[in-house]
Order: sequence, then structure tokens, then C-alpha cells
Amino acid sequence: MPSQPPTTTSLIGHILAALIGAGALVAGVEAGVHDLPSVMTATLLVCGALLPVLAWMSVKGSRASWSFTIAIITVLGLITLFGAPKVRTLLDVGLPVAALIPITCIVAVTVLSTLGTSYQGDAARSTGSR
Repeated sequence: MPSQPPTTTSLIGHILAALIGAGALVAGVEAGVHDLPSVMTATLLVCGALLPVLAWMSVKGSRASWSFTIAIITVLGLITLFGAPKVRTLLDVGLPVAALIPITCIVAVTVLSTLGTSYQGDAARSTGSR
């Protein structure tokens, strides 16, 4: 667990992760309301519920939460990157507006990835080496 308080960079990355989660939760509810595929609805709801919790646990120093947060946001970012043309058509917005979601995911992953060294001690404790 990091002994120092979270840095500004850490807070930005974790807040972005929580916001992406909140957006996924809202999108999951909307997908359910509009009878979109149930797999998409379930995935968005699970990711939306998990991301804020994982971000909070990561801020508290959990290396596993940090890495799982990065993994989920990476997958959501790739899916929304390739899905941006469809989002553009469905929402009748421009492609730059539809691309804001994957761009936010890319920024969050980039910021969170820079925090890896602050979780090094957590890995040593989890393997039993001191």
C-alpha cells in the first residue's frame, strides 16, 4: 500500500476511471431500456459497477485493482474505438464527438500506466518476499 498520499496524476487517472465506469453504467441502463443485445447490456453494467470500486481500491494501494482497472479500460477503449462509426450513426453526432469516449479511455490508461512504480512494494508483499 503506498505510504504517501495520492499524487495529482494518480487522482486524475483514478477519477477518469470512475467516470468511465459511471458512463458505462448509464450506457448499460440505456442499452437495457432500448432492447439492445443483452450481452452488451450486461457487460456495460458489470464494467460500470466495477470500475469505480476498482479505482477506489487502486487509490488505496491495491496493485491487483490497478492492473484490472487498466485492463477493463483498455478493452472498453478498443471496443469504443472500433464502434465509434456505429455510435456516430446511432446518436447522429459527428465522428469527433463519438471518438471522445475512446480518447478518454486512452488518456486514462496512459495516466494509470505511469503509476506502476508506486505499486512495486505491493507485489513484493503478495509473493511473500521481503
